[in-house]
Amino acid sequence: MANWLLEAAAALALALQKVTPARLRGLDRLQQDDLARAIPGRAVQLLLPDQSLLQQRFDLPKGETAPNPVWLAARVEALSPWDRDACLWDAKVAGGVVKIALIPLRPLAEAEAALARQGGRLAEVVGAGFCFRRDTVQLKRWRDRIALAVVLLTGLALGLTGLGVQFALQAQDRTTVAEAALDRSAQRLKEGAGPAQAALALLPRKAASVGLALSHLAAALPQDSYLTTLSVTADGFELSGQTAAPEAIIPPLSADTTFAEVDFAGPAARNPDTGSYTFTIRGKLVAP
Repeated sequence: MANWLLEAAAALALALQKVTPARLRGLDRLQQDDLARAIPGRAVQLLLPDQSLLQQRFDLPKGETAPNPVWLAARVEALSPWDRDACLWDAKVAGGVVKIALIPLRPLAEAEAALARQGGRLAEVVGAGFCFRRDTVQLKRWRDRIALAVVLLTGLALGLTGLGVQFALQAQDRTTVAEAALDRSAQRLKEGAGPAQAALALLPRKAASVGLALSHLAAALPQDSYLTTLSVTADGFELSGQTAAPEAIIPPLSADTTFAEVDFAGPAARNPDTGSYTFTIRGKLVAP
């Protein structure tokens, strides 16, 4: 992380140097014939005549305002008569046209040697509005990295925003569908739903009543009695079972305030083999 920050700071310094005049940066502007007059300890900005630069103009591809790095590298390679490590290049863009300039490194090596003998050093080389520095390659690399990072972050932000909007719309749609279903159910109940629909609608409200009713039934039935079926509807309940004394079932159920209108649904049938009676009772549940 520290190396990354140092490189970024160096790239920023290079960008500032490019727009700051040479004199403000402590550079002496000299031509090749004036290198013998270099001041010891001072840095030099070497001025090259325009005719010493290899220059070329290219039209940008239609619809583009800045050169693509791959496209630009291909144009530089096609223009250069030198190896990639034996030259320096720079590019400028204006009005849909890109201008490229190249210089060989050999004359610059001779200029560096001459300045070293004078006690100076070569800081940068300029000519025809172009700036040639070995470290400008680093600057351009960082510029491309920053542009790529901005594009990726922008794409990520747009993607996350789109997902958030999609999830919000889906949640809103689910809420709307649920509300519409509840409204339709309520409307059907108001218009007079059938017994099955009414029982389903009232079942959540009667859950506590049914549980209470079961406990009261277990306490009210005689010891030798047991249930075989139990059904609960919107109108009440119906239970069937077997007992040895059917006459002992109705009184405790009628006395329990949990039930109302308790009575046999028909006569109790006796099983001659076991001596027990099969019975069916109907009644209503009273809300607690």
